[in-house]
Amino acid sequence: MIPEVLGQLATAGGTALIGAMATDTWNSVRTGFAELLGRGDRDRTQEADRRLESSAAVLARTGDAERELARRMQAEQWADELQALLAERPDIAERLRELVARAQANGGPAVEQTFVQHNTAQAGGTQNILQSGTINVHNGPGHAG
Repeated sequence: MIPEVLGQLATAGGTALIGAMATDTWNSVRTGFAELLGRGDRDRTQEADRRLESSAAVLARTGDAERELARRMQAEQWADELQALLAERPDIAERLRELVARAQANGGPAVEQTFVQHNTAQAGGTQNILQSGTINVHNGPGHAG
């Protein structure tokens, strides 16, 4: 499991990536993310570039009513991929931060605020919690499943 801060960075990366798709700087942002996702391999970089371009094309074709849902779903998919990359290569975190900053500085959306809430129920206790938005559940140490 990767540290929580890297998970948040991956989420910020997915959000910034999707936001940049509708800006004038999409080509440079796309190239940077493709290089990062390609892990230094030319073929992997080209494949990542194709997938990024395909993702942008899908969003461009999505109607107004479905666009926000499509953006959220794709942002989550890219965040998952970036999280896997960060788990494999935590040394690229600074490069990802730079790409997020570049995407945001050039008209992309600001990354949403992330809140962390820890809830613990012990000795057979039950909790009822009302939340909204994207919720990631992580079982802590000693969790039996």
